Amino acid sequence: MNGNFKSEFGLELKKNGIDLEILVPLSIWEVLISGFKMGRDERYDGITTFHPWFLKVPFGSSYLSGFQRFLFRVSIKKHLLNYKSSGGRLIHSHSISLAGAAANYFKKLGFISVVTLHDHEIHDIKYRPKSYLKFLEKQINRSDQLICVSLNQLANIKACMNINVANEVVPYGIKKQEVAKKLPAQFTICTVCRLVKNKGVDLLIRAVTIINNRQIEQIKLIIVGAGNYEMNLQKLVTELDQNSNIVFYGQRSNEEIPGIIANTHLFVLPSFEEALGLVYFEAMSVRTPIVGIMGQGIADYVDHGKDGYLIPPQDMDALVTVIETLRESPKNLKGVGEKGFQVFEESNVEWSKNVKKHLEIYGRLLKV
Repeated sequence: MNGNFKSEFGLELKKNGIDLEILVPLSIWEVLISGFKMGRDERYDGITTFHPWFLKVPFGSSYLSGFQRFLFRVSIKKHLLNYKSSGGRLIHSHSISLAGAAANYFKKLGFISVVTLHDHEIHDIKYRPKSYLKFLEKQINRSDQLICVSLNQLANIKACMNINVANEVVPYGIKKQEVAKKLPAQFTICTVCRLVKNKGVDLLIRAVTIINNRQIEQIKLIIVGAGNYEMNLQKLVTELDQNSNIVFYGQRSNEEIPGIIANTHLFVLPSFEEALGLVYFEAMSVRTPIVGIMGQGIADYVDHGKDGYLIPPQDMDALVTVIETLRESPKNLKGVGEKGFQVFEESNVEWSKNVKKHLEIYGRLLKV
């Protein structure tokens, strides 16, 4: 249920002999906006993805939230009954609010419920009422298996609620790509993310501006992504007179991103609400050194100064210092990039390794 990473994850499961269906419900509003271009189902490489439609209502009171979950369950019931009759036994949800709660509800049909938590539901906790935290705790504990994407995320969850269900850390997955690496003459930094406030791109823009105002040789910043904070960032770049040094690449495909990162000297994502951050691993997979934030998911993997760099959250001085230091140390940068690649190789983020971890969990739950 809920088809996050459906293409690569699904295809890798199929390679390992797993029969699966992917269920990605769509709100009627999404269907209307698309001009009914989104069909009820689609197939790719022999895997069926179903798109049942449901009515989405505003999340206001607990009554509306409960009514929303009811509408969601109604939309998927037929598919789950068909799945059950064809021998299906396990549902893996990539959210808890709707998909995971629905999977837990249908456990009465004999399904096993596995839930993977993602960034938005965890970081939303501080903006939601206490009733949401209680709901989250209840649904997590109703499932048969909780999967978190980092030790940091799991620790944060355990700090704010009682977890009584089996839990394990399995990071997100990415597809390893072989790309040509040719660094430009100008020192170039890259960041890739949704352009929202908590990603810290405004901090990075200001840091680059400070450095460029100090130095004759300017550094370049490439910003890849789109989001509701993009106009604010573009305005900031103009106000700081950095349009010639800071370039917005817009939204790019997953296939393009590794090549873009590979041809930069440094990858920086100063996000201060990041359960893991797959793009850090995409950078490490092409041997580009990374700068991340202390206390976030990536800190589980990075040994500062050895295979990457970590700075305190929202610390402008630290960010400026690390960029200036690395700019003057090209040999050190290359060495850290190589060690970062080793971290990537030893992690479970490449899809083939990621899926094997999931299969171990499925097998244990299904006792096969």
